[in-house]
Amino acid sequence: MKREAEPDMTPSRGASDDAVLRVVLADDHAVVREGLKALVNAQPDMRVVAEAADGEAAWRAAKELVPDVLVMDLSMPVLSGVEATARVRRDCPQ
Repeated sequence: MKREAEPDMTPSRGASDDAVLRVVLADDHAVVREGLKALVNAQPDMRVVAEAADGEAAWRAAKELVPDVLVMDLSMPVLSGVEATARVRRDCPQ
């Protein structure tokens, strides 16, 4: 069983990797992440590549995976979504 604060960095790519929008979901509520993940992964051109339960884990996932999109809850433990977003913008300008 994975710990909630650790991002799930298992690669999850579609058949045509170049055409797939890679998404990281960051929310401290697992049920919200699961719902968003189901919606995103139902799209043929989108794939959730990581999940994070706190801002620090989201920042680490963004640095390591460089996703196309990062969906960030603003109110999270350890590091708020606002602070995590600032770090992502600083460390991952692309």
